[in-house]
Order: sequence, then structure tokens, then C-alpha cells
Amino acid sequence: MSGFRRQWLWPLILAASTVFGLVAALVGEGAVWLGLSWATLSMPLLTILRCLTPSRRDDKSPSVVGRSGKWSGSEDRRW
Repeated sequence: MSGFRRQWLWPLILAASTVFGLVAALVGEGAVWLGLSWATLSMPLLTILRCLTPSRRDDKSPSVVGRSGKWSGSEDRRW
């Protein structure tokens, strides 16, 4: 997978789903369109919550790695 695709695939999917949700909310009528607009418009919010939720993995988070690339926290500091 190319670097461009790896970096921009999910932001483009989220943008497309958001645009679809906005159009579905504005144009569509009925329960199906309402459900689709809620589902697609909630995807960015769920993604934000997922990214803000601390990971429960045992490996070290890249956000706590210092500039030198070495682990800067104590070994007991796990999420």
C-alpha cells in the first residue's frame, strides 16, 4: 500500500460518509434515510472517541516515546 493511500484512506472514508450523511439528512425522508444519516454522521464522533480512549494493549504507546525514540515513561505506566 502506498504512503499516500495509507495516510489518507480513512480520512477520505470519513469525509465521504459525513457528506453522505449530510445529504441523506437534508434530502431523504423516512426512517431509512434518518437512520442512515445518524449512522454516517456518528462515525467521525465514534472515531474520535476511539482515538481518545486509552489503548489496553500491552505494547508501548507511540505517544509517550520521546524524541530520541526511546521509551520515556516508567514500565509501570500502562493503560
